Amino acid sequence: MARTLATIIAEHQEEIADAWMGRLRLAEGSGFAGRADDRIGPLSRPLLRALLSAVAEGHQGQSSAFVREICPRFAAAGFRLSEIQRAVLLLKEVLDPYLAGLLHADTDAFLSARRAVDRFLESIVFELSERYPSFVRDHVDTYVKHLEERNRTLERQVLRDGLTGLYNRRYMQDRLREELARAHRYRRDLALLLLDVDHFKRVNDTLGHPAGDLALARVARTLRSTIRDTDIPARYGGDEFAVILPEASHDGGRAVGERIRAAVEAMDASGVEASRITVSVGIAAFPIDADDAALLIEQADRALYQAKRDGKNRVAVAGSARSPETVSSRAAGESGRPRWLSLTG
Repeated sequence: MARTLATIIAEHQEEIADAWMGRLRLAEGSGFAGRADDRIGPLSRPLLRALLSAVAEGHQGQSSAFVREICPRFAAAGFRLSEIQRAVLLLKEVLDPYLAGLLHADTDAFLSARRAVDRFLESIVFELSERYPSFVRDHVDTYVKHLEERNRTLERQVLRDGLTGLYNRRYMQDRLREELARAHRYRRDLALLLLDVDHFKRVNDTLGHPAGDLALARVARTLRSTIRDTDIPARYGGDEFAVILPEASHDGGRAVGERIRAAVEAMDASGVEASRITVSVGIAAFPIDADDAALLIEQADRALYQAKRDGKNRVAVAGSARSPETVSSRAAGESGRPRWLSLTG
């Protein structure tokens, strides 16, 4: 059976409860910090059950019940509205590791669970703003800041590679499909770069995996500093990287690939090996080489293989006939105009 938000909450309710209670006691400025268990216990457990029930069921009426029934009990015990809001935000922060950890292999399920949690919080905020107008004036900024920080944390956990900080392979593949759909719709160019660190096995074998990790992190940092903000860099796997270049043809992709190659060759490789780290680059472009994601990746991979076979530390561009055309890393020249592929068959 598929793991859903409801099943995760049902299976881990006590763990979530304990973690949430701990965060309430320790959270600076929460209003719950340092309060004796005999004071917050009778209040926090009903609050937790109400919140978890509403989140699991995805029922907006539960948020109304929470605001109508639970909030007055907290207010009577001396808790301010901002402290109740903080308690809700802390529960979301506690839920995040469970969602990310248990659903990391299923991005769609994770995003669905995340949206359910966000919907509930938005319902709480709406209900509080309706019943307590001062909440909007005093606390919406705090809510937005916490939500933005949470989204940044989730992106790091689910969408990014832990070693390099670049996007991971799954996210890159999803974005490539999205960017290709946009390129189809608006008849725009798009290029894909695949990069592979040359002689990387030698680094791991002679200097150890920590040195290999250091080399990959430096290549990733150099890669980020070399491309545009609109480009999409990813760690494709092992010592291989990918970059999606919207609005770029063969010529644009070749220019970026050469810039990356030269920057990596010139980067500081101290602590890794005596010789410089280099990369080989393969480039394929839509529409001239392929009109779908899988074929575009295949063409870029073939071009990368050609660059490796021709001596490494160079750039190769897939040919218009879908056979790799090697380009010297310092060669200049113009490629032919892109030929748009039929989208209707």
